[in-house]
Amino acid sequence: MKLKLNSNFWLIAIIVLAAVLRICWLEEAPNTFSTDEASNGYDAYSILLTQRDRYGNLLPILLQAFNDSRESLYVFLIIPFIKLWGLNEFSVRFPSALAGVLTVPIVYCLAQELFKKQKIALFAALLVAISPWSIYFSRLAFRANLFPLVFCLGLLFFCRSWRKPYYLIFSSLCFGISLHTYSAARVFVPFFLLGLLAICYRRLIKSPFITIVSIITFLVFFYFLLAVLAISSRNNKASRNRY
Repeated sequence: MKLKLNSNFWLIAIIVLAAVLRICWLEEAPNTFSTDEASNGYDAYSILLTQRDRYGNLLPILLQAFNDSRESLYVFLIIPFIKLWGLNEFSVRFPSALAGVLTVPIVYCLAQELFKKQKIALFAALLVAISPWSIYFSRLAFRANLFPLVFCLGLLFFCRSWRKPYYLIFSSLCFGISLHTYSAARVFVPFFLLGLLAICYRRLIKSPFITIVSIITFLVFFYFLLAVLAISSRNNKASRNRY
């Protein structure tokens, strides 16, 4: 009981440390509000007021920014905070900071699931909490910072599915959502899941129905994204040919 109480205390302390490092003076540091951050904030504000982005697209899955297409998930996450606190640097950056903080307890749970040792789990959480990479990107309105959060959550559910197979469906949902966080996830996640499938197929075939449902769930996200990308590419090509 004492060890468990101490572990809870240190986990809370690590989460508080992560929050302080990511949220304090968020609107001031970094002191330059980049064009990408401003673009995300403006699109979120436009969708909040009109349900359309700056180009008039209704609730877009992909956003057109500076001569590129970006996933809109982060922009939609900004909207409630703009509604709450107004259009400012803090509101636009806060979802990224919150994602960075939430990644810490998820990594703790994941490490505990894998290694079954409190000390290792606490150490893993601490490393994430003080990671310069995580702190820096958590203080920017950068959509890529959502990927570690969603990916680790999917991996955590996958590990728990070994005991309770229905967690596999939640895992596939998280991995599917991760495809909409950052462009690199479109390549990394499918290959990673193929690796998991090859390594753990003996466990997966013990629950064939849940495994099939989970695979279909992920493929729905994957093919939907491919369809959206194909339509976006076709529209961009038509627009260039017009001019």
